[in-house]
Amino acid sequence: MPHHLPARRLKPFLLTAALGLGLLSGCTGTVEGGSTVNLALLTDGGTALQRVDLGGTGPNGAPRPDAVLGDPVPVEAGIDLHPQVGERNFLLTRSAAVEERSAALVPHNTFQAPPFEACWRASAVTPGSERFFALSQCGTGPQNVALYDSRGQLQWWASLPLATPPLDPVTAPPLRVAVAGEVGVVARPVVGGGSEMLRVAVRNPGEKRAESSAPQRTVAVRDLATLSAGGRTTVYAATDAGVFPLTTAGVPDANPLPAFGPERYDRLWGTQELTSGSSPLLAAWRGDSLQSGQRQPLRVWDGVGTVADSARTVDSLTNLRDVTLADGSLYLLTNDSLLRYDAVLGLRQGNWRPENLGVCLNDARAIVRTFAAQ
Repeated sequence: MPHHLPARRLKPFLLTAALGLGLLSGCTGTVEGGSTVNLALLTDGGTALQRVDLGGTGPNGAPRPDAVLGDPVPVEAGIDLHPQVGERNFLLTRSAAVEERSAALVPHNTFQAPPFEACWRASAVTPGSERFFALSQCGTGPQNVALYDSRGQLQWWASLPLATPPLDPVTAPPLRVAVAGEVGVVARPVVGGGSEMLRVAVRNPGEKRAESSAPQRTVAVRDLATLSAGGRTTVYAATDAGVFPLTTAGVPDANPLPAFGPERYDRLWGTQELTSGSSPLLAAWRGDSLQSGQRQPLRVWDGVGTVADSARTVDSLTNLRDVTLADGSLYLLTNDSLLRYDAVLGLRQGNWRPENLGVCLNDARAIVRTFAAQ
């Protein structure tokens, strides 16, 4: 988890609300150009899966039809979605189990049960989905974590030191996890404000019981994301003072990532897929919960540039829930809609070509790209 160069003083950035004005049209948008993309969504507050099919371009480049939203498939206590190796299937984290599902949303495989009662609360995958890492906590009981391979076989597990939850969970930072290689990272809120970081790994390859580092108190960590770019895999933390890479000790570095500046960010997403001729993207967004519904900018960084304030602003949004990249397009999931942006033109020319894909959603939570069987 490498260090980065110190940040220079950064000038404030302007919100680009103009792009967002074109996305207020509700559930009537159409899709133009590009190849076939299939998406799986976790909706209805985590109680349903839905498939979105974006049809291929018609003859002579004619516009393809509206996005087609499939009927809800009930699930119990869905937490998150993640890509699977090869992306033909995807992973669904539920409170009680982790499942591999097909593009048709049908269960394909269930991950091996851990040696503790599973009440999964947070999960993450490595940039290539080779490893899946999750934290379990039933009620106010002890916290346990587990690392799995892509086939759902348990690699190791660990019990975490006793947590000291904050007195006011509403204003406290959330519980977040990330994984890089064979190492899991946990950020959890603590009494008195801020977060504490834990790094979990085995001492010797092949061991089934991992060990946690002693909790290290830090500033409030709002989110974690892993990005693999330039031959390096780095875990980043969103804080009130910018986006920071984690050190090898598993805590935020002394200097923020220059590209995003010293602003507060609440959510982070690292894409697996690359933009055309470029790198994966790290997306950062300041949540709107503390701003009375005010639109907040989503900014993206190509994982390469070190110039101060070089992250691009895609749009300003409310209720942003998840981000994914597919075939050069950036898909943004809000609580009730699905939006698409041209990441290639956006990064090169600043022309993001915003589109509302015309699907009406209810309390959407997560999005993942899948491939239908040939």
